[in-house]
Amino acid sequence: MSKTGAQALIEEGMEKGIKLGEIKAKQEDLIRLLSIRFNIIPSELTKKIKSIRKVDQLDILFDHAIKADELSEIETELKN
Repeated sequence: MSKTGAQALIEEGMEKGIKLGEIKAKQEDLIRLLSIRFNIIPSELTKKIKSIRKVDQLDILFDHAIKADELSEIETELKN
């Protein structure tokens, strides 16, 4: 049985919603990790993290945040 146009659009919308949910969760996890490790996070850094739309980039930043000795290391990584 083939999909109707409406079914295809619904599935596409669901996939986009799932992807956006994953991105939002990773952004929040990264911000939480930085808050735990470094206490206060500058609002500009939070804005930059929330503007990232690539899962792999957020994963890389999360790994760096675990290993970083200073918050400035994460800020430098975001500039690259």
